[in-house]
Amino acid sequence: MSNCLSVSDIDDTKDFHDTIVSITSLAFGTDSQQHLQKAMEVIGLSAEEQFDIFKMLAIILWLGNVQFEEMDDGNSSIADTGVTDFVAYLMEVDGAQVQKVLTQRVVETTRGGRRGSIYDVPLNPAQATSGRDALSKAIYNNLFEWIVSRVNVSMKTRSSHSQIIGILVRLFKYGCAHVIHIFIGYFWLRNL
Repeated sequence: MSNCLSVSDIDDTKDFHDTIVSITSLAFGTDSQQHLQKAMEVIGLSAEEQFDIFKMLAIILWLGNVQFEEMDDGNSSIADTGVTDFVAYLMEVDGAQVQKVLTQRVVETTRGGRRGSIYDVPLNPAQATSGRDALSKAIYNNLFEWIVSRVNVSMKTRSSHSQIIGILVRLFKYGCAHVIHIFIGYFWLRNL
């Protein structure tokens, strides 16, 4: 072990300060976008990856705007297809496909271990709402896991002469988690 705790071209104090400023400004709303983009650049996210993160967040928020109506037969329908069309645009899929996924579930029968028939079963509004919420949570979870993995990659030792203190890594991860939760919660509540 070299016991080298500093690297000439890395300013740990400045990086730590920039991270804390980004977290606090995001939580309290002052120049949050600039600080958030700076934090994303610090962990090595490209402009395309940053765009994709914001697109996934927009999908989550827009899914929260999808409302269901009960039809005469008790099944659900989308109240405003413009919302699902925009979600489909963000997801880069067909709008009818998003509407189908949100209002129907696929059931497959089996017989003796063999594949049977496949049915599209309509959902009632309560089931459709639960499915919509589950989809939002799944997207959020996958996005969060991906961001954490990117933070982990960026925090790996860059050379044999630099070391990262474990507690700071954990604090940074929890800080990012807190910021993401605040960011999602703020917009989720604001759009309800």
